Order: sequence, then C-alpha cells, then structure tokens
Amino acid sequence: MMMCAIAELQAYCEDDLSEEKIALIFYETPTDPPPQGFDITVLQQLARFSDPPIAIVVPALLAECQLPQFLETDSNLIANILQWLHNLER
Repeated sequence: MMMCAIAELQAYCEDDLSEEKIALIFYETPTDPPPQGFDITVLQQLARFSDPPIAIVVPALLAECQLPQFLETDSNLIANILQWLHNLER
C-alpha cells in the first residue's frame, strides 16, 4: 500500500507539478498526539525522487536517511531552510 502511495506522489510531482518550482519539507507537529517519528522505509523511497527536492525537519539527525535534514531545535532553522531553498536555485 505504501509503495503505491509513493508511486502516486512521484507521478503527481512529475506530471502535475513539473512546471512549478516547489520543494517538499516534511515535519511532525510537536503537539498532541506525540510525534511518532518518520518511517525510514518511506524516507528511503522519498530520497529516490529526482524532483521535487525533499527535506525533513527532525528532533535528531537520522544516520540512515539520505534526505537533507534540519534539526527542529536549531535556533537558525528558518534561515537554514531558506538557504537550502536558495541553493536549489543555483
């Protein structure tokens, strides 16, 4: 089921968003219910996307994740994300 959803997301991004400049940034809402964490299998599938660029915001870096990661506790979080987005345009 998950593979189907990932394939549909990739097809949507490739077909419907191919003319748009977008980036996807995934994060968990830190409120009730408590965050469950990202599924590494899903992250590995998302890392295979060639477009759009995808990043995640996490409480601690995930060594097995190939996506760009930003720490949610970083005092420069927004600036770092904006810099990443800016670098994508180069």
